[in-house]
This record gives sequence, C-alpha cells and structure tokens, in this order.
Amino acid sequence: MKSRIPAILLGLALLASPISSRSCVLLECPSPPAGVIQCTHHTECKNKAEFSAASSSSCSCTNVLPTGCRAVNATTATDVKGVLRVCEANKGNWVLPSPQVANEGRHVVSVVVDRFFEKGMYKQDGIRLSRLYINARFRPAAGKSCIQVAGVEMFTYTNGLCLLRSRVTMPGVEHVSDDHYYYDDQTPLETSLSRDYFFGATAAEVWLDMSREKIVKLPGAGGNSTGVRFKSLLKSAIVEHKLPPLDPPAVPLATAYTTTARPSG
Repeated sequence: MKSRIPAILLGLALLASPISSRSCVLLECPSPPAGVIQCTHHTECKNKAEFSAASSSSCSCTNVLPTGCRAVNATTATDVKGVLRVCEANKGNWVLPSPQVANEGRHVVSVVVDRFFEKGMYKQDGIRLSRLYINARFRPAAGKSCIQVAGVEMFTYTNGLCLLRSRVTMPGVEHVSDDHYYYDDQTPLETSLSRDYFFGATAAEVWLDMSREKIVKLPGAGGNSTGVRFKSLLKSAIVEHKLPPLDPPAVPLATAYTTTARPSG
C-alpha cells in the first residue's frame, strides 16, 4: 500500500532513544501482590513477569495485581505505605520490526513497513495501538539546515542533527471504514520520501515507533472492577541507511588517439 524549550528537547530525546519506554502507574493496594518473585530493582522483572511492583520497602515481580487496588497520584493517596509503583515488565519483548529502507533512483527513499499490527501479541484483547511513525535522523550538508516541508514533521536538535517523522496509517486499526469503495490490498505499507527532505545528508538512521496502550482490570470487592491504563512507546531497531548521491557520478572522458600512417611510395 511529529519551561517549553526543555520540554521540546526532552520529547526529542525520547523519540530518538533506541529504547522503548516503559509504562508505570501508582496504585494504592490493601495487600501486597501474591505469587511473586522477589527483586531488589524493578529491572530484574524484565521478561519474567507482567509487572514489577515496588513500594518504599519492597520490590516484587508479579503477573496478577492485588484485589482492591485503586489508581492514585501523589496527592490522592491516603496510605503512603500501601502505594505501589507498578510498571509493565515488558514480558513478551515488545519490540517493533525494523523497516525496509531502499533508494529508488536518486530522488526517492522508499520505506516499507510490515503489517505486524495485524499479528500475534499486537492483537491481544485490551491492547490499543496508535500513532505509527517512520523516523529518520540525519545531519544536513554543510551550510544547510532543516526546515518544515509539506507531508512530514521536521525537528532540529541543538547539535545540528535533524529528525524527520512521517505518520503511517494502520488499516483496520486507525482506518476502519464501511465505505464500499475503500479497498485494502493487504500489501506492506510503503512510504516514499523525497531526497530533498534530507537537505544534502549522505546517510540517515531510520526506525519506527508507535504508541501502545494496555487496559488492565483491577478486581474489586463484590466482583466490581475498574481499569487502569498503561501507556508506552514501542520502537524498532535502528537501520543505518546510505542515501542516494545528489549528483550523478562523473563520466570519465575517453580520449581516442588515431595514428595515420603515411602511404609509402
């Protein structure tokens, strides 16, 4: 088939980091989690359990949250000792597949995204996916700087690097249509980026990121339940890509030497 300045810089740092961000919430619980693995730091729970749960005096890895918990913040918690900082432990290795990047001639860079969002763990109940982006980080040529162009989002770092972001619509996830004239041919999603968007750069680092939201039910007394939302930013590995040259290669001049022999006689 993209104070105010520090906030902007922090946002760029999160977008450009190769590590997916974890999602955490504060819960006030009447009892600690059951059936847990004890830990000394929440990072020890990675790929061992669904959640890490840390309080001021304990740390544990668990797949089930205690009954009767409620979402709180620093001002609404009534029992500070009963507050747990619960984070997703990245069980299942939520890493996006890398895009396929190729040059099409000297004027277009093609980025192909697999339809991973239609498969496996991405289709689990309670999972909501949104805002899939292609990212390209590069250094513009000397004397050039990145400016806004139509169709993409462009950001500039304080060190002169540029970040291009192009939104990719996920059919069946963000585009759900009952229009009889809408046709999804089920092919991989391809985005064509003009070579001009890279402002003379010779190479770019390309990766994907996407927002993921997971709704977890908190069992309550009497069979009642509420939900808490875990939000995270998923990323792919970075692809190092050499951009097409701006000018055609020089054709060496061929010099032909002709020797004319003088007829004898």
